[in-house]
Amino acid sequence: MTNRDQVAALAHDIRNMLAPALLSAEYLSRDDKEFRQKHTNRIFFAIDRTVALCQVALDNATTQNAGGSVADISDTIREAVTLAVPNPSDTLRLECRHDGDRAIFVDHSAILRMIFNLVRNAHEAIGDGGVIGVKASARDGMLRMDIVDTGNGLPDHVVNDLFSCSYAPSRKRRRMGTGLPSTARSIKRLKGDFLLENTGPDGTHFSITLPYLKQL
Repeated sequence: MTNRDQVAALAHDIRNMLAPALLSAEYLSRDDKEFRQKHTNRIFFAIDRTVALCQVALDNATTQNAGGSVADISDTIREAVTLAVPNPSDTLRLECRHDGDRAIFVDHSAILRMIFNLVRNAHEAIGDGGVIGVKASARDGMLRMDIVDTGNGLPDHVVNDLFSCSYAPSRKRRRMGTGLPSTARSIKRLKGDFLLENTGPDGTHFSITLPYLKQL
């Protein structure tokens, strides 16, 4: 990956990380103390995650080894989903499930970006009605994450260039962004697998498989 690709991927993730903060800032103009406090907390949350993302990028620029830490993988996934869809509608159902090992040694920041990108793409595809699910299973040193949605599926021309094109699925534009290629590169760096399990009228299903170490 060239420096230009790295910068584009980082800029894409930073923009998306700050999206809920920008939305919450607009809501702060409402004259409701409890409402303002809720969205002020979201701004701090989004900014904290963005700062952490930048730190990971700086660390990766000075080492060839993937960073890792021990943390609860379930918390990481829920955090990513919250950032990707900060204000779900009443007709959108978000499901997060986990089984197996919880506290595992893995690059949690990279996983947060992976799930964030896939869930955000799913939300853009299905809008405010339907189901987005993230299921994680951590067993025997392998973490598998399945991201599914109940949208109409990806068009053939998108599927053919899914992991190599320079744009990402969008409900408003049938273009592809750096999210999926960035996710694919991160998974490859971590010696994992990234698959489109199926896509069609009943929805889309991606899977990610990564090695990990149990908490010592």
